[in-house]
Order: sequence, then structure tokens, then C-alpha cells
Amino acid sequence: MDYYQISKNILKLKTMTKVEAIVNGKNVTITLTKDQLAEIAKQTSGIRSIEDIDGIKEAEEVLKNCSSHKKKIKSDFKREKDWYAYQLETIIKAANYLDNNKKEWKPEFNGRDYNYIPWMEKKSSGWFPHFVYYCYSSSCCPSWLYYKKEETARLFCKKHQSLYNQYLG
Repeated sequence: MDYYQISKNILKLKTMTKVEAIVNGKNVTITLTKDQLAEIAKQTSGIRSIEDIDGIKEAEEVLKNCSSHKKKIKSDFKREKDWYAYQLETIIKAANYLDNNKKEWKPEFNGRDYNYIPWMEKKSSGWFPHFVYYCYSSSCCPSWLYYKKEETARLFCKKHQSLYNQYLG
């Protein structure tokens, strides 16, 4: 298998760009057209990690190539709470997709794999993250609320606390 490493040394010309690369341990210079550069930018730009998911827009961007995800808009929902549920589900699904090496993930309650869910505590001013609970043999909540990784569940229940509050009421 050939090994390619593109360096940061890029020489931009008017119609093409020269890029230094290492191919099978040898330094080479590759000339790329604007179309090739555009394709590289398309494949490498955008959301790279769960920290980049700030809301529904970024989550939809992550899931644009996920065949099971169907993008919806607010007017698709009759109840406001359903719109909040859709946003939360999409954000969680996008985080799990990235945590699973850009493959769709669904929790399995098989007695072996841990599935993580934020446990929210009700206070007078709303719902607040209390701790992250794990389940491995059964579920007490809809499966779309579960996260693949504990640290993602911790991060997202804090980062998207207002959305959890809107969904939980």
C-alpha cells in the first residue's frame, strides 16, 4: 500500500497550486488544479469533531451523508415539543456518528456494551445535568437519547442544556 503525506508547504499559482508531498518516503511536488483543490477542500472542511456541533445546523451537516437521516424543518412538526425532540435526537445522532468513526450507531442492550444517558435533575429554574448513567442490559428511555461515549454525554448535556430544558419542559 502506498503512503502519501501532504505537507503544509503549498505554493499557489494563478491557475494551479504546487504541493510538496511524501510518497513512499520520497519528496515529490504535485501540481493541483483549482478543481482538484476545491475537491480537497470539500472533503476536508466542515465539522471535524463533536466539539464543533453547536446546534441543529452543524448536526445536519454531519449527517448529510447518513442514509437513515431525513432532514426536517420546524414547520414539519405540529407540536413545539416534537421540534425540540427532533433537534435533540439529531444532535445526539451526529455526535454518535462522529464518535463511531463516521458510521451510524444505535445503542444495543446486550449485556456487554455500555450506553450512556445524561441524568437531569429538576430544580426550580429548570433541568440541570446531575450525572451520566449507563445501561447495558435494558433501557428506561427512548434509545435515541443514548450516547456511545460517556464523555460525549457529559459534554452535550451541558452544552445543549437549554435544548434539554425545552424538550423536558
